[in-house]
Amino acid sequence: MDADAETGGLAPRNARPANMVDHVVSREWVVDEAREDVWAWLSDPRTFTKQIWPYRVEFIDGSGEGGASGFAPGVLNAHHGPLLMAAGVLTVVDDGDDGKGAHRELLYGYGSRVIAFRWIRPVSLRFWVEDAGEGRTRVRLELASWCRPWIGGAYRAVQGFFWLSFPTWMRPGARGKRRERLRSDES
Repeated sequence: MDADAETGGLAPRNARPANMVDHVVSREWVVDEAREDVWAWLSDPRTFTKQIWPYRVEFIDGSGEGGASGFAPGVLNAHHGPLLMAAGVLTVVDDGDDGKGAHRELLYGYGSRVIAFRWIRPVSLRFWVEDAGEGRTRVRLELASWCRPWIGGAYRAVQGFFWLSFPTWMRPGARGKRRERLRSDES
């Protein structure tokens, strides 16, 4: 893949070490909320910046000109806390106005790590949001990493536990966005 061509030159430089293997965690959920409300919740930086202490997520303008600091291509992002440093750049933010569904891609750069730099290196985090019919929404997540072969199973188990609660947060978050949308429609 030519990362520069596919991301407009936004992709951070990264290379998989010979002693690590590809590791992908994929999850899919269907929630009883409208796509636009789920996407609005996923597109609100507060969704991710309200973390359990001592973990944090930060968004900063990547141009250095005081521009966008939420979900926009070129915005820098860092997930950090004990045993975690995942720093990257948002390369794709597609609101799905074409009717095909929404998509977001965050590519992590060299130096990102989980537990230890020599064990697990996150590479990308992607979300897809699409209509599932009858007012329901399908959300797909893909977290790609490189890891040492011996730790892959444990890392998959931890990720499975972590993402288990995600739909529990998503439902009330999307409902709150629906209420905000309805209030603004009334104005």
